[in-house]
Formats: sequence, structure tokens, C-alpha cells
Amino acid sequence: QDGLTAEEMFPYIQRVLDEPINWMIHSTGLLERSWLEYERQRTFDRALLQIQALLDQHTTKLTITQSTMKSIEESAQVDERLLYIHSLVYPAQFELKKDLAERYLRSQVFASALNLFKELNLWDEVVKCYQLLDKPQRAEIVVREQLKINETPYMLTALADLTSNESLYEKAWILSNKRYARAKRTLAKISYDRGDYFACVEHLDAALKVQPLVAHSWYLRGIASMHLEDWNKGLESFLRCIQQDMEITEAHANMGSIHMKLRDY
Repeated sequence: QDGLTAEEMFPYIQRVLDEPINWMIHSTGLLERSWLEYERQRTFDRALLQIQALLDQHTTKLTITQSTMKSIEESAQVDERLLYIHSLVYPAQFELKKDLAERYLRSQVFASALNLFKELNLWDEVVKCYQLLDKPQRAEIVVREQLKINETPYMLTALADLTSNESLYEKAWILSNKRYARAKRTLAKISYDRGDYFACVEHLDAALKVQPLVAHSWYLRGIASMHLEDWNKGLESFLRCIQQDMEITEAHANMGSIHMKLRDY
């Protein structure tokens, strides 16, 4: 994602694409160019379509980018595809499919991402896509089916989100050997909204012990500490928050308020 590096790489990729000597070399060049173009606002949609075309050419299915049987029949033969396989770092089909699905998800193309994640049996991501598509009933069906097969902290917290069952967050926390911080962060937010600031701080302390680099968790801890009039803990929380994210301006203001309260001018 470094601009200078991208500009330095483009001429080499373009040189390869101008005179490709082999199908696989050409495909690798197109993929590398697409990865670079994805980081640009003006070309990221073209990059997604190119990656989709590269993925489709490894199948015999009719797709948007491979719409006729003639295009499938005229595709490169096996010996040409394998000629430089040990010299090129071209991802396997499932790796490329996962990469494309994640890029669709980041680009908010949730339906396309959902279809790819289903093909890959990545059920955590499938549930996430259903939630983003505002289809909680389907998400709950998938979660319950997967929990019958194997209970995981992610699936338990997903079911807790869908059913508002707080005990499932605690179950996920225990199942993960107290390592799944997301469960404790959610419990902290619920406790804060309820006005139970002491419980909020306790949950956040447990979560931040596992994952300390979450700026908004430090901010919430600071707010809850201010409600409890624990000024030193609040000051520490806002300081850690600002160290991780200078853009949270409310943390600066709250630090100033605490210093005023402590008469620490």
C-alpha cells in the first residue's frame, strides 16, 4: 500500500504485460497489477473484476467474465499453464478465491463475498456477511448448524449478538481459555449502556489484558472510570487511547477535564 513502491512496480508489470511469453506469466502480471490497482480509488472496481476473471479462467463454469463455451475451449492447455509453475508465485485457486472474497467484503460487495465464502466453507465470514446484509434469521440458522458440529468462541458470540443472550458471551470467554477479547468488549458495552460502570471496567480490564491495542476500549474504560470518579484510572485510559489513536479528540478533551478536576494545571 506504499505509494512509491506501487509506482516503482507498475513499469515492470506493464513491461511483462506488453509482451507476455506465456499464459501463466501473463496471468501473474494481471494479478499483480490488480492488487496494486485495488488500492486506488479510481481503479479498485476494475481490479476486482480482473481478479474475478482470473479466478473464473480456472473453471469450466459459465460466468459473467467467461460467458461462452468457446472461450473455455480456447483457453490455454495444461502444459502451457504448468510451464513456469515453479518460477512464479501464483496462488492456488482456493487462495485466490479467499483473497477476492475478502476484497469484496472490504469493498462492501457483501452478496458476492457471501457466495465465495460459502464455496470455501468459511462459516465465520458467512455469518458476518448475513449480518451485514441485514439477514439475522439466516445468520442464526448457519450459527446453530455450526454449533451442532463444533462450538467456537466466534459462533457463540455471533449467536449472542443475534439472540441478546449475555450468558453466551461468558461461555465464549471461558471456551477460549479467556483469550477471546471480543466477548468481554461486548459485555463491557452492554454494562455501560445499562449504567453498571464497575462491571464495564472489569470486563474491559480482562479484554485489554489480552488485546491492549484497541483504542476505543481504552476510551470506554476512561469514560466508565470518570463515572466512577476514579480519575487516575480515567487519565491512564485516555492516555493509552491517545497513544494509539490521536484522532479520538474526545479523549483529549476528557483528559483536560480530569486535570481540571484534579487541579493539575
